[in-house]
Amino acid sequence: MEEIGQSASTNRNAVISSIAGALTIVSFCLGVAPIPFTVIICYSMSLLFAVLALALGFISLLQIRQSGESGRPLAWIGISVGGLTMLAVLCILAVIVSLFPSFEHVLSRAGIPL
Repeated sequence: MEEIGQSASTNRNAVISSIAGALTIVSFCLGVAPIPFTVIICYSMSLLFAVLALALGFISLLQIRQSGESGRPLAWIGISVGGLTMLAVLCILAVIVSLFPSFEHVLSRAGIPL
């Protein structure tokens, strides 16, 4: 009798990383909605999901290398989406800060030393 080879199982962290990457894209795109405070809530949630996707992607790549599980493309999807979203949120933050020339004045009035 011939043995049927079982395929390697998919790494759980790689799947969670790709799901977090998808949630990152959804929450990032919802930040454009014309609803009050959507920008603050959605961009902070997308940053949280991006960090989660990035961290779990790297962890899953290490686990896949050691255990021989499948899921490498899912891990890379989470890493790339998480990294690009973190970069986009940081760029948006830089643009917002540069658009307000009196931002330094606001921080000094709030008691935050510069």
